[in-house]
Amino acid sequence: MKPKRMLFLLLFLIVGEIAGSCLRVQCPQSHIWEYAFTTHGIGMVEGSFRSILTEELVFPLLWLLMFAVVGLTICAAPAALAIVFLHGMTLGAVLTDLYQNHAFRGFLTAVSLVMPYAVLQTLLFLTAAREAMRSSLSLRKTVFGSDGEGSLLRIYLLRFLVLGAGLAVLAAVQGLVGSRLYPLIIRRLIY
Repeated sequence: MKPKRMLFLLLFLIVGEIAGSCLRVQCPQSHIWEYAFTTHGIGMVEGSFRSILTEELVFPLLWLLMFAVVGLTICAAPAALAIVFLHGMTLGAVLTDLYQNHAFRGFLTAVSLVMPYAVLQTLLFLTAAREAMRSSLSLRKTVFGSDGEGSLLRIYLLRFLVLGAGLAVLAAVQGLVGSRLYPLIIRRLIY
């Protein structure tokens, strides 16, 4: 996949972040922020290692599963872009909420606890979107008889298995950080 396409995915993410920030400011009491599964798995969980690991692994794996399923269709590009946009909206809403409710302390919390995890998670998601689009293109060439490479299902599934393992490692690190450092840092920054 060309670098231009990865930049296009990044642009969709940034537009989603801006949209999420604007929506969070305009509709702060909306129920979407409380009940949507999209706001889970961003790195703002306090509790035991097990509860944090569960929270930070289940929901990001659902995002990854969405990319994997979309990549098995012929028209994955619009769906992958929509998923990237929604993930950007989630990040924008969470970061805006931190800053809006806690000012400079919220900014410090975002920089120290949310952003390291969110940046790495987003890189994995952008890679998943790229792979979904690449698989869809290969599938389209195969279905419509172009001189494609044929079905690359095994390689596709292996790539998503590696991305899932990356999310598991990232969730474990976030679980350790959240269960050990979060209580110490967050109470000093926000409370």
